[in-house]
Amino acid sequence: MIRFTSAGAVQSPTTLQVRVDRTFTDRVVAGAPSPSRAMTATEVLAAVRAFTIGSSGPRSHPCKQLVLSGVRSEGLAELPGVCEQGRAWGIERITVHAGPSQVAALVASGLPAQVDAVAFTVREPADVDALEPLAGLFRTAVVLLDAAALGSLDATVGALERVRPERAVFTWPLPPSAEPPSAARVAEAIAAVAVPGRLAQVPWGIKGLPACRLDGLADRLWRSANRWYVDAEHQGDAALLFFPEVLRFAKSDVCRFCSLDGSCDGAPEAWLRAGLAGSLSPVADG
Repeated sequence: MIRFTSAGAVQSPTTLQVRVDRTFTDRVVAGAPSPSRAMTATEVLAAVRAFTIGSSGPRSHPCKQLVLSGVRSEGLAELPGVCEQGRAWGIERITVHAGPSQVAALVASGLPAQVDAVAFTVREPADVDALEPLAGLFRTAVVLLDAAALGSLDATVGALERVRPERAVFTWPLPPSAEPPSAARVAEAIAAVAVPGRLAQVPWGIKGLPACRLDGLADRLWRSANRWYVDAEHQGDAALLFFPEVLRFAKSDVCRFCSLDGSCDGAPEAWLRAGLAGSLSPVADG
């Protein structure tokens, strides 16, 4: 099902992301607005209802996946009940966005028993080790490749090999974060650690970089799926589409001649304008 936005037509999502708290220090910055307050458990439940059984009709379809981000320690006790009700309304997969500072509170809350997966922000090798108490969930280590992280990337890969999360995603920082290393520098750093034999036990991919910057690693590129985004100030009809209302990727006109056009998001629009993505060029077949 297609939805029309100011930036053109997009596929209607089947994933709902709810930002529960006002602040989320461990998050990957991606341009989402900063709400003035946290959501109550009642509001979170209402959002889940609206995008599941409340979206069953000829002009909409219900979400099957739920992402909870910004889960604050003091509100965790109420979220297992939200998850249980969401399952009853048709939610098939629940993911929590978290980081090292939240692990102890997550484990103590019992929420991991109610969810399927955790997407975990990694900026240094020690962050990977913090994933160990969450074994049993589908753990995605989101390795944020800012300038500081590149210096310890080899050690981070070593930690990934030791802890073995179910998936690792190497991610170019997104706007409006501080200006990241260039796409060329990030691609070079990934290539240096992605040698044969490394990460053999950890499925991994790359997000945020254009395919033409990745040379022999373009087959590792993963596209990002769209989703509804809800926070305290964007509920109900005011919910945002993550693409393009929170974050925009862009391509050059030559990208339509690229053999990898269908598997590449392009580059974050702001980084493309700033020249950080370099000059995009079509990748030939083979």
